Amino acid sequence: MSKPIKASVAKQHFDHLLEGVRTQGEQYEIQEEGRTVAVLIPPADFQAFHQQQRLKEQAWTDLEALLEKVHARNAHIPPEQVARDVEAAIREVRAQKKR
Repeated sequence: MSKPIKASVAKQHFDHLLEGVRTQGEQYEIQEEGRTVAVLIPPADFQAFHQQQRLKEQAWTDLEALLEKVHARNAHIPPEQVARDVEAAIREVRAQKKR
């Protein structure tokens, strides 16, 4: 859990904060006027965050590619038919949930 700390205090005690991050894995939210403007976290947490971002970006890329395949495969179907099929599928799912 990160600890909020005013930017002015963080400036005065930066060496101490770094030591807490380095040795105890502490996390700090540097705040100005009650708003977080920066964070101080251990490198492992930073790397994990970036790894999570890369995975999220890859998931979106994969989803977009899949959607393109689906659209290409169904390009011959009129949009009105797609809308009717989607509505029917939604009704079916809702009916199954009621059971």
